[in-house]
Amino acid sequence: MCAYGERLPLRSQSIAACMMILLIHQVAPEDRYSLLAESRRVLRPGGVLMVKTSSHRDLRRRTFVKFFPSGLEINLSRYPTIENLVETARAVGFDLLCLEPIHSSQVLPVADILHAIRSKHNSTLALLSKEEFDTGYASLERTVDAMSTFRIDHYHTIAKFRRKEISPGCATSFRGDRGVPSIRFSS
Repeated sequence: MCAYGERLPLRSQSIAACMMILLIHQVAPEDRYSLLAESRRVLRPGGVLMVKTSSHRDLRRRTFVKFFPSGLEINLSRYPTIENLVETARAVGFDLLCLEPIHSSQVLPVADILHAIRSKHNSTLALLSKEEFDTGYASLERTVDAMSTFRIDHYHTIAKFRRKEISPGCATSFRGDRGVPSIRFSS
């Protein structure tokens, strides 16, 4: 399925779980509320939302920061803080279940890494100035010159949320239009 995250072609309360993998930073800050509200809409009561993202600490630990230093500043401005993510999720009707920092690493052939970097395989590299990219790439080439493989460490944070239940006698509708949740009391 291909759809806008703010307008999923799914019935309300029709799925048990939803995952966002390295997506939240690609969404404009003013649209994150709508994205999370739409996820809540399609989740069944008690449904789970998992968001894989990078905390600001995770971003600072990335392998290639030393080669492309302004990439860190770009990412710090694009990725929400974990506190902001949790606050927004709570505002649309989720309870935080857990935050789990995860680490993984890959050892890859140097030629594959250089090819991926040269082709600007991620959005951060595409946002660098040509001068910084060329300088960082040349520094990377010098660093890996005598190596056949290179280790890349990946640091991320998984935020796991549960769709909050509605109190008896109170029907709540969370709108995905950046508005405040509308609350309707029933007798």
